[in-house]
Amino acid sequence: MAHQVIKRKGIEPIVATILLVAIAIVSAILIYLWVSKLIAQQTSTGNGGVSPSVNVLSVSYVASNGKYKVMIFLQAPTQPNVESASILTVSGSVVEVVKSSSIYVTQEASGVYNVTLVLSSSLSPGVYYCELYTTDYGIIVTPSFGVS
Repeated sequence: MAHQVIKRKGIEPIVATILLVAIAIVSAILIYLWVSKLIAQQTSTGNGGVSPSVNVLSVSYVASNGKYKVMIFLQAPTQPNVESASILTVSGSVVEVVKSSSIYVTQEASGVYNVTLVLSSSLSPGVYYCELYTTDYGIIVTPSFGVS
């Protein structure tokens, strides 16, 4: 019996390389477009994803009777649901994370809400700001406030 030699033809190595490079480039473009769209959706409302209908009216630090509080007055269409908050230095270092059990939101007037953060200790003299993490308005970043 004679063996028949069957020649199998494949694609040339250079063609295979070109196809792999083309697939990688198309994949990279698709991932770039997807990520760009995702980032655009998160920042389209401005202020780090916060609804433009939220306005921070004032921020103040109050220390009295051994209690330390940061009081934030917001103007918003509905009462914000604040899950947690962070107190940060102006350089971005987190000083304290405030859990929901120490956050109190009260309505002061029509569309005006007082968000009170009860801190576990006093803040050193300096300049700080807050980030409020809400379920309905995203992250609300306050203007800076001073502690003397």
